[in-house]
Amino acid sequence: MAADSRGMDPLSIQDVLLPLQDLAKHPSGVKQSAVALVIRRLGGQLQAMFIQRAERKADPWSGQMALPGGRREASDQSLVQTAMRETEEEVGVSLESATLL
Repeated sequence: MAADSRGMDPLSIQDVLLPLQDLAKHPSGVKQSAVALVIRRLGGQLQAMFIQRAERKADPWSGQMALPGGRREASDQSLVQTAMRETEEEVGVSLESATLL
């Protein structure tokens, strides 16, 4: 691929996803979390889903924009399942029929 106007080479989806596979390998006892980056095409443009976190005094991220997601539960078979479950819980969007990258 050719460099863009800034002289930077574009990234492929594999350039992004392959290093992420290593992040899923954590030692036991480490708390794991996952988020979903939900993207859809509408009217020829791409849209991404964000949420606004609830306002709470003890939460340093209170009120900030975020991706839907949360902590892995013991019943989650994978971090992908965590992200899918949390997205449905937080915004009511099921990712069961979504294309996963």
